Amino acid sequence: MLTPTEVSEILEISKQRVSQLLKSGKLKAKSIDGKYFIRPEDVEAVRDRKTGRPRKDEATKPEPETHTEVLKITIEAIVTIERKTNNEIEDDESDSNDE
Repeated sequence: MLTPTEVSEILEISKQRVSQLLKSGKLKAKSIDGKYFIRPEDVEAVRDRKTGRPRKDEATKPEPETHTEVLKITIEAIVTIERKTNNEIEDDESDSNDE
């Protein structure tokens, strides 16, 4: 069993960060007489975790198939709008020619 101080040295993080991991439940520990003791395998589980936020380009980047589908739908919408606009212009022109 390891103390939080030992864990901070092993993981090369601050004691405060170890405390945060314990409070959040991301690092498992046994509490005996108000002191935490951590198993080495639980330390290794925390060591293997992903840290920090995902990169912006990774978090928002759509899958290629999804991107292609969105692009296809967008193009179809633009074509539909252009057709309607052109039809309205033609209708207006034919109405003014009738007068």
